[in-house]
Amino acid sequence: MLEELLATNVFNFFLVFARVGSGIMVMPFFSANYIGMRMRLAMALAVSFAFLHMLAPEMPLLPESAIGLTLLLFGEMIIGVFIGLIPRMAMVAIDLVGFAATSSAAMSNAQTMNPTLGTQDQMMAVFLDLCVLMIILSMNLHYLMLDALLGSYLVFSPGDSFAFQDMTEAIVMGMSQAFTVGFRLASPFIILTILVNVCMGVVTKIMPQLQVLFVIMPAQVYLGISLFMISFASVALWFASYFEDTLMAFAS
Repeated sequence: MLEELLATNVFNFFLVFARVGSGIMVMPFFSANYIGMRMRLAMALAVSFAFLHMLAPEMPLLPESAIGLTLLLFGEMIIGVFIGLIPRMAMVAIDLVGFAATSSAAMSNAQTMNPTLGTQDQMMAVFLDLCVLMIILSMNLHYLMLDALLGSYLVFSPGDSFAFQDMTEAIVMGMSQAFTVGFRLASPFIILTILVNVCMGVVTKIMPQLQVLFVIMPAQVYLGISLFMISFASVALWFASYFEDTLMAFAS
């Protein structure tokens, strides 16, 4: 009796850990490059242990075969990655804003290390990405990401069959919404870029002998940075609201 109870508890823990750990490894902030693998593993274990007593009644019976156990754990990992991709896809919107802002200020070649990915990225995009992450933490939206993992058990019960088509459609809709929101947030920078290029073309036609780049480029840098400073607060708060609404669909 004691061995069966112990085996059931261990099985339930690893079943929860398969979904929670997979989600944490994909979610923004939790999956950042500056957080070590051991720290991520410790967070996943701690969150799984905290969720275990709440999810114990929802856990299925221990499969009799090793193949059934493997398929069950694999399915939980897929669901965890799917839930983790939801906030990750939302971050695409802010990446588009950073790219548009950098292009509008003619600073595409100004690159620096992105600590979240460990790669070289455009400076203004990295700054905006880090500031948005700080806003997410200050608004406790990282707890909402964990709550979305917990709430996913109401949508995807362990052991039940889930439709890959529905998950694929949700991912496509999430990416479409992220691009739409990103385009709206980046619209001031896109308009500025278009106006600058139009002005360059007009000035070139009117005064062909003028070195347009030497005149327009400094003005474009100043205008782009000024627009970025003016619109930064509105962009960050609007994105935070969109990020919260995206997670609320799965939060318990």
